[in-house]
Amino acid sequence: MSTWLRANLDTFLGVCAAMLLVGWLILRQQGARAWLVGALASIPGVAGVMNDRRTARFLGTLGLLVENGVALPAALKILRDIITEPRYAAAVDQVHEQVRNGRRFIEALAESDLVPPLAVRMLRVGDETGDLSAIAQHAAQFYEQRLAIGLDRLMGAIGPITIIAVSIGVGTLIVSIMSALLSITELAM
Repeated sequence: MSTWLRANLDTFLGVCAAMLLVGWLILRQQGARAWLVGALASIPGVAGVMNDRRTARFLGTLGLLVENGVALPAALKILRDIITEPRYAAAVDQVHEQVRNGRRFIEALAESDLVPPLAVRMLRVGDETGDLSAIAQHAAQFYEQRLAIGLDRLMGAIGPITIIAVSIGVGTLIVSIMSALLSITELAM
């Protein structure tokens, strides 16, 4: 492999550079980025963190918009722009359409999978008491705390996984060097 790499170094580096360029060009497209985010959101351990992040952003922005006097249909239209995953953006569009047609916001939100059931229950209390903005902001703080805990756990798992991967790489390198040294020693005898 070393002989091939020395003979074809220019080709190898060119292919690596071309792959990086193609990857960068592909990820500049919104559809490709959305697909990548969707793929990341389906990984166990990462899915909960992504769900908490999306819920915290949705609820925090909803609370801020409603507190500043933005009508709910207009707030939902604005919220559509902060959602990056196509599946959930379509859910916001569906909730917006139902609210615009006269359906209650909480009922439309409960039928979608946009936010977890706990957040729907919290928003229902806020809607019934007439203090939707305060409850939405409180729920956003709750989900931000959950997000922080989830990120801490995820980072705690990534550290040992990285150590194991580096150890395997170093072990492979040591084994290959030792096998080369042993083969040279056998040839000398």
